[in-house]
Amino acid sequence: MNDATEDSAIRPGFWQCLKNSAGMTERDRRNHARFVRWGLAWIAALSLATFFLAHQSIPGTATGWIVASIPAVCMAGMMYRFIEFLRNADELVRNIQLESMAVGFAAAFAVGIGYAVFERAGAPRLEIIDIFQVLVLGYTVGTVVASWRYR
Repeated sequence: MNDATEDSAIRPGFWQCLKNSAGMTERDRRNHARFVRWGLAWIAALSLATFFLAHQSIPGTATGWIVASIPAVCMAGMMYRFIEFLRNADELVRNIQLESMAVGFAAAFAVGIGYAVFERAGAPRLEIIDIFQVLVLGYTVGTVVASWRYR
């Protein structure tokens, strides 16, 4: 067999690589699952709080502040679990995460700074949540690409 055939026989395919979480250990998978669960809780809490605050007459009341703080509590839990995941991850997983965060940060920075010029030309103003979406998309793309490269 030549080198290309041997290499393709050893290295997993793209979908298998994503399915296997790029070589994560069982501990990495468990910690990552905890982070994802907190992330899903944050998304649900943010969606519900946004809907509730927009459709109820409670903004500015104590109930409004309590409702608005629930997503922040979920975000704190998500951040804690992500830091725990990174601290306990092996070197490969840390490298993948570092590259993913770098792509996400660079994409958000480029869009955030670059779009300011378009705003001055008359484009509609971007909300901070729009920049955050670019960061998450960049992070996700970075994770897929780095996972594929380090397979």
